[in-house]
Amino acid sequence: MSDQEHKPQDETEPTETVDGASATESTPAPEATAESVADAAATTDATGAGATEDVPHDDPHHDDPYHHINRVRLDTTYGDIVIELWHNVAPRTADHFLQLVHNGFFDGLSFHRVVPNFLIQAGCPKGDGTGGCGYTVAAEFNDTPHDRGTVSMARRPNEADSASSQFFISLNRENCAHLDGQYTVFGKVLDRCMDTVEQIAQSALTSPELGVPEHPVQIMHCFEDWDDHHAYDHDYHHGMDNPAPEESAAASDTGETGDKPTEA
Repeated sequence: MSDQEHKPQDETEPTETVDGASATESTPAPEATAESVADAAATTDATGAGATEDVPHDDPHHDDPYHHINRVRLDTTYGDIVIELWHNVAPRTADHFLQLVHNGFFDGLSFHRVVPNFLIQAGCPKGDGTGGCGYTVAAEFNDTPHDRGTVSMARRPNEADSASSQFFISLNRENCAHLDGQYTVFGKVLDRCMDTVEQIAQSALTSPELGVPEHPVQIMHCFEDWDDHHAYDHDYHHGMDNPAPEESAAASDTGETGDKPTEA
């Protein structure tokens, strides 16, 4: 396979577009962020009944609206994929991912890129590896190895802080070891869900050299999971204090093109 096949494809690489022109993006700050959600949740009516003054917290994550959520479930056409989020490893990235989940951003998207024995990739609103959520998150490179089942953010090859909404799941330690320290690992698929990941990895491809699946597996619904047994009521929480998913997807329509980190 060519080098291009073995790079997690990212939504923000300023390479050639379809017509050969170069494209870059000027991304405004998002309307809502994990921090703004935290601020909104912490705001109370001082004149209301039961109002109390702020007291110090021993918990270093007391102001993190998502620290209690350690798993996310992706309902796909091939089965469930439950991702354990590692807030202690990459807190900003985990919160960013959850913000997108809370917005319903991933609902209806697909695994647009499949490279057997290397990775499967999703999170592109355009479905071709050229889209993002309209803003980026700072890198949190860490010492976590790209083992089988780890979940990482895709990004531009030469711009550390360019990850947006696309993420990939590693399939093989041997073929992914060279990605260590180059992409932000922020979670891992539960072992019992790896059968679904492997099924996706076996999808028929229309373009094997580019990893384009013939029938991309769809993420029908993605939601926060309290403890892998009790989940949020998505219909209730969806869109509260945040942009609608349609608005988030539209914001990412910037003509960005993708990156594909190579296999060593």
